Amino acid sequence: MSIFSNTYVLMTILLLFWGSFSAVTKLVLYDLDSFQLQFYMFGIAMIVLCIVMIVKKMWYAIPSMGWKRCSKLILLALPQFFYYFLYVLALERIPAIEASMLNYLFPVFIVLLSLPFSREKICLKKWISILTGFTGVILVITGGRMEGLRFSDLGGDFMAVGAALSWAVFSIMSKINKEDLLISCFFYTGVTFFLDLFAMIIFSKFVFPGMLALTGCAWLCISNILLTYAIWFHLLKTTSSSKVAALSFVTPFITLVFIAIFIGEPISSVSIVGVSLIIAGNLAVAHTTNKYGTSEK
Repeated sequence: MSIFSNTYVLMTILLLFWGSFSAVTKLVLYDLDSFQLQFYMFGIAMIVLCIVMIVKKMWYAIPSMGWKRCSKLILLALPQFFYYFLYVLALERIPAIEASMLNYLFPVFIVLLSLPFSREKICLKKWISILTGFTGVILVITGGRMEGLRFSDLGGDFMAVGAALSWAVFSIMSKINKEDLLISCFFYTGVTFFLDLFAMIIFSKFVFPGMLALTGCAWLCISNILLTYAIWFHLLKTTSSSKVAALSFVTPFITLVFIAIFIGEPISSVSIVGVSLIIAGNLAVAHTTNKYGTSEK
């Protein structure tokens, strides 16, 4: 039996990919600004996906889809663009620990945003779970200094929360997407790449990255765009959602380890308590609602 048919091996690989995002992004931001980083990250992904589309002869399927189906995929790509756009901007402004922990609010947002699309009411247990997660977030972003709520950078915090909200919207919309996974990823990546190109032209400038920055962009591309979707959707089809959900909530701790090793940001006891509350809230949410078919790093 191949090790890649083992759920725990695949989930371990996925957790390492997700956990490395904040630390690697922060390292690349030493050489590139956020607009340049996203341009190269999605540019590399676009080149690879174009090659894959040609090899698999999937180009021919796009014209037959019609404008209505294509426009839905374009619309679906927008929250993904805003997720990376806001998240990378947040990592540029605030500590990696703070930004990444705020990012783990997305399961809570999924529950809140799914209410208009269902008749299910939020029970007391869900409200407690949501409040637990938000309490953990407040601890992380204030460092435990609850008096006066002294934020390190309120704008950066709002960007990180906006990124989590964007991923929740993307998750809910992806739930109803029935198009081919490769074609869907091609549209997501293509739309995001062109929006990143315009953003770089307007707010930044073109520079050729050094080898270290280019390697970092390539890693982010491979680990968080090209392989992540393939592994994640494979796990969703072959593994119970409860098992995958339970494993995926280990990601915040892995993220902290990567940040401590590569960035050197200190991990305080308050941060650990805050992260534990975020994970506890998310786990409780996962056990009291239907799991949406997507997650994040």
